[in-house]
Amino acid sequence: MKYISLRFIKMEQLCPVLPLEVLSFQEMKNEQTLESVQMDQLPELIQDAIRMGKLAVERRPTLANLTDLINHLLKQKIQVRFLDRHPTDQHVRAQYQTGKHPCITIYRSSIQQMERFFRQQLAPVDPKELYMLHLFHEWFHHLEEVEIGRIDRKLAKQYRQRRFQRIVIPQVREIAAHAFTQQMMNLSWSPLLLDHLLSFQKQPHSSISLREHFHQLKDEFSKMAEVTSS
Repeated sequence: MKYISLRFIKMEQLCPVLPLEVLSFQEMKNEQTLESVQMDQLPELIQDAIRMGKLAVERRPTLANLTDLINHLLKQKIQVRFLDRHPTDQHVRAQYQTGKHPCITIYRSSIQQMERFFRQQLAPVDPKELYMLHLFHEWFHHLEEVEIGRIDRKLAKQYRQRRFQRIVIPQVREIAAHAFTQQMMNLSWSPLLLDHLLSFQKQPHSSISLREHFHQLKDEFSKMAEVTSS
């Protein structure tokens, strides 16, 4: 079968290609997050997390294929496991475990889901690149533990200094990991966009179309960003 690289996949054929900032806004405007920060603080917080994710790309080697990536992880003493599915939670697609023997586990059920999505909606993609999506993301969490520091803790300290309040928002770690992954794989779209598409696909009876949903999200973020900058 002939595959198309993820770098050449045209997501705009399905929906507006929203940047990571806008997609992250949707992730963070929930009740738990807003207990720690005000709504108008979210754009700046998101930008800080994205910036930290991109900064982590510096000094990293070019890892253009799955073999090179796995070999690099193994050299860093990171175990890499591939299992069919998570034993208790089907929504877990990949995970990083820290400790004396750090380990990244990828669940094939997630790879199959993404592979099926691309084949049905756009074009067949190489499953090896889908594994790389997860591996880069989880590798970032390893780098948080051993090198760059936890993003949520860094931002908590930063915002406490500026606003005299301590915040704890785990979502910023995921935002930074998405930014890191997109940069390392040289993608024109954020991996978080794929997460949104897969999630929306599970709601076939929604009264609103995907394009309408994304346009609403973009408008809401733009208005909030204007308020923040004014």
